[in-house]
Amino acid sequence: MHDEQAVEALLGAMSQQLSHYLAEKNITDYEFVGIRTGGVWVAKAIQKSLANEKLIGELDISFYRDDFTQIGLNPKVEPSSLPFETKDKHIVLFDDVLMSGRTVRA
Repeated sequence: MHDEQAVEALLGAMSQQLSHYLAEKNITDYEFVGIRTGGVWVAKAIQKSLANEKLIGELDISFYRDDFTQIGLNPKVEPSSLPFETKDKHIVLFDDVLMSGRTVRA
């Protein structure tokens, strides 16, 4: 299996698990938010897999990174975008860091 096929299979499995979870918890009012840049890509891929046409929020966390001293500040800091109301909604947060858990700890 090629890397692209493996990624597509993984995203399909993640989409299916997310769909089952939301249905099991009876969550119907939710929004997708991706952490720039990789998390936005993951959110869009899963959204496409779920045939979900909602807008996706984007968070730029450049100023909150814990590895400034190693990588420096991203010179293309952009404003975050949440094109929907968040009050009383479930937010599904996407990041492309799967192994370290740094996003959750931060």
